[in-house]
Amino acid sequence: MKCLLHAAGFISALALALPAWGGEGNFHPGIGLSGEYNDNVRETDTNRQTDFITHIKPSLRASYEGGRVLANV
Repeated sequence: MKCLLHAAGFISALALALPAWGGEGNFHPGIGLSGEYNDNVRETDTNRQTDFITHIKPSLRASYEGGRVLANV
């Protein structure tokens, strides 16, 4: 959680400074989706339970390029 707050603070500072630097900044949102089938969710020898598990992974990447500065977060 602490790392997320530091990244959010850096992105905010970068966004506020972009007009002063006169470069180009971009935000790149993304999403990852994967699935997994498990035939023994509870890992027991008896009374096995099956399930399909879906993983959703949102992401946000920020980049800035201008002058002598290149930053990616």
